[in-house]
Amino acid sequence: MFGLLNSVVGLGADVVRVAVAPVAVTVNVAHAVVKPVAAAATEVVKEVKNITG
Repeated sequence: MFGLLNSVVGLGADVVRVAVAPVAVTVNVAHAVVKPVAAAATEVVKEVKNITG
């Protein structure tokens, strides 16, 4: 009985992992794209502050 319950719980956990995986990949890719843009924006702000005193 408990073996069956453990199997069902394991199946549910696996389904959640499969469902979440594409979201995790999308978030990682978005982070990789946005991070350099954010760094560049920070540098632009620093330069503008230096120019304007």
